[in-house]
Amino acid sequence: MPSSALATLHPELAADTLAGPNGAIVGVGAARKVAAVRWNVASNVVVAWIVTLPAAALFGATFYKLYEFIS
Repeated sequence: MPSSALATLHPELAADTLAGPNGAIVGVGAARKVAAVRWNVASNVVVAWIVTLPAAALFGATFYKLYEFIS
């Protein structure tokens, strides 16, 4: 069973539903021929994964402060 599917069994762990399919696509492409993978697209996915957590934290903190200000 994929680790992303196992992570959904524990409610305190976040599960990225796109990590498995993206990793599988890159893995199959690399197994067939490394040049078959569009590494610029794969690197964009990695950058998006890295940026998501800080962006979500900033977004959440902003709305938390806004909520504190309003109430």
